[in-house]
Amino acid sequence: MILAITFYVRQPIWGVAIVGKIPEAPLPITKALFKSKYYDTLRPIIFREAAKTWEAAKWNLDFFTDQYGDTVVSVQLDETLTGEVEGPVKTTYISTTLKKYIQHIKEHGIKAGYLNQWNILSIHPELHTFLQIPAFYESKMLTITNLWLGPKGTKSKLHYDSDHNLFTQIYGRKLVTLISPDQSKKCYPINRTWYDGYSPIDILNPDLEKYPLFADVVMLQAVLEPGDCSTSLKAGGMMFVR
Repeated sequence: MILAITFYVRQPIWGVAIVGKIPEAPLPITKALFKSKYYDTLRPIIFREAAKTWEAAKWNLDFFTDQYGDTVVSVQLDETLTGEVEGPVKTTYISTTLKKYIQHIKEHGIKAGYLNQWNILSIHPELHTFLQIPAFYESKMLTITNLWLGPKGTKSKLHYDSDHNLFTQIYGRKLVTLISPDQSKKCYPINRTWYDGYSPIDILNPDLEKYPLFADVVMLQAVLEPGDCSTSLKAGGMMFVR
């Protein structure tokens, strides 16, 4: 099971490419140092175990079944790239209760679908007490909080959007791959809206005859463990998670 919280962040534009693994930094770190060294320079960074003491660290499937099982959610069943500029992605959703969705995860694994971009605090504001804005972050930098819940093996398409985010892994492990904006054209991006879009490339099995420029792309990767926070300052860059 994957359970993660994303805080979307007000951002400038990422102007510096980083090559290699997503770097890590120790805690504590002051707000001033974080802003000058990472936020202002738009360098992605991982803070290991930054959320280990959050109340949300206790979240699991049983918690949501018992406390919020009757909540109606929209679950993504599939996401297909069409290759068209207009409507590049075809997505199928179903409406169900959280209890039924979690039961499907337990019984069917990845076939259960993906609960993504769930603006959980707008529905259950009391859960805000389970989360903590990291001490190095200014609250005015944050705009929205989403929860992502899916079975083992869940993955996203290679995509981009206009929002940077502070990604916090609550349960399970997640492989994060970032591609800097200066390499985005090598990913043959297709706009979906003015603020986000997709690449037609299967990052796990790329067709280099069809997309030869992708062979030169350098990717940043890291595995996030429970309690880890990653600042993915990536507006205009590409991202893949699994």
